This record gives sequence, C-alpha cells and structure tokens, in this order.
Amino acid sequence: MNIIYKNVFNTEIHGEMFMKNKKIQIPIIVIACIIALAGVYKLLDSVCYPFVEAKAENYLCEKYDAQPEEFELVDYKRAKIYWDDYYIFFLTPKWMDFSFEFKYKDRNVIVNRDKGLFYDDYQIDDVEKWCTEWLQENVDKRIIGIQINSYNIMFYQINTNKSQYHILTENDVEKFISNCYYNDYYVHICCNNANISNLEYDSTEDDLLSIISGEIQKTDRLNIYFTDKVEMIRNTEKSDYSKKWYTEYIA
Repeated sequence: MNIIYKNVFNTEIHGEMFMKNKKIQIPIIVIACIIALAGVYKLLDSVCYPFVEAKAENYLCEKYDAQPEEFELVDYKRAKIYWDDYYIFFLTPKWMDFSFEFKYKDRNVIVNRDKGLFYDDYQIDDVEKWCTEWLQENVDKRIIGIQINSYNIMFYQINTNKSQYHILTENDVEKFISNCYYNDYYVHICCNNANISNLEYDSTEDDLLSIISGEIQKTDRLNIYFTDKVEMIRNTEKSDYSKKWYTEYIA
C-alpha cells in the first residue's frame, strides 16, 4: 500500500509540474509566433514588391476616395541599397525605398515611400499652375512657371507637418513656395527675358526675389531662371541616381 501511495503521489507531483510547464510554454510559443510573423511582415514590407504595391494602391484609394480598379500600375522601382557618393571621398550605404507609377484618370502619378509613409505627386500640375498664377499676380507677369518635382510635394507635407493624405488647394500656395525645399536644392522660377539684357539679370533677380520675400515667409532657396520661352515644357524623368522618381518642369 505504501508503494502504491508513493507512486500515486509522485504521479500527481509530475502531473502538476507538467501543467505548470505547459502554462509557461504556451505564452512563450505565442510570443515566438508573433515575433516570427512580425519578421515575415517586415521582410515582405522591405523586399516584396506586390505586397508594397498593394499598400501604395490602398493609400491612393483612401486619399482620393477611389476604387482599386481605377489605378493601373505602369512601372515601379524595387527597394535596394545604394552607395551615396555625395561627399565624393566618403561612400555611405543608403536605403532606396520602393517607388511606383500608376495611371489614374488622365494622369500618371508617382508614389514614393519615405520612412514607412507614402507620398504622391498626383497634384503636381495643379500646384505648378497655382504657384505660377500667384507669382504672375503678385510678383511679375513675365514669370512663366516654377520648376517643381515629386520631392517638393512630399517635403512640403513633411516640412509643414501635414498628413500625407492632405490634398493641396490654392490656399497652400504661399506656404508651399516657402516650405517645399529639400537637401541643398533650389526651386527655380522661370521668367521670360523679354526686354531684359544679360547685364540686368542679377539686378532683376534680386528685385523679383525681394518682392517674393515681401509676400511670403522669407526663404533663400529660390532663384530666377531667365529664358526666351513663353511657356513651360513638361519633362518627366525617372532618375536612377535619385532616391525618388520625380517630374520636373523645364523652360
């Protein structure tokens, strides 16, 4: 009887220990699964283009209140690491995130991802038009346009702490001209050079920039580009040397 009692007692002890170990193991397994799934998600989000494309498309649908079938993928660039030789002698590895080009309505729109957030240049034609009209009305009627690109749209939203879902209007123009800059790049305002001699370029530029500074928040990131053209010509590039694709206006 003593032996039987002892065996039963030991069995109960082992059973309790097993149940305690099992209770400890279950949370550990769950946490391990969550970490594994998070790792898979991060991997897909970093290198799997269909996964990121779906997120970019969803961003556009939410921002412009559209349906997925309204967007047609035209082109894309995969995420990759590249060597930045900006400082010439010091190469720095940098991460180039995904970029997508979609056809939406009558425009091609470029979507860039920066630090996990998506930005687009669907309104670049509208913004260029509004800025040009404002400059003609408030600065000089000889101004024919302003050179802006996808970066300027994105950095305007970043620099002014606006959501990437913010839809620009004509009310954004003055703040846009003051806050659309990035890195060391300037924004060029194109002005027709009729009745302006080469010797007058510097003084005319100073005069125009002085007027602009009197109308908006002062910035040193504008310059005037003189041209014999009377209207802007659209030029679209997708640079392999840029972190983002961009759409630029040239005179």
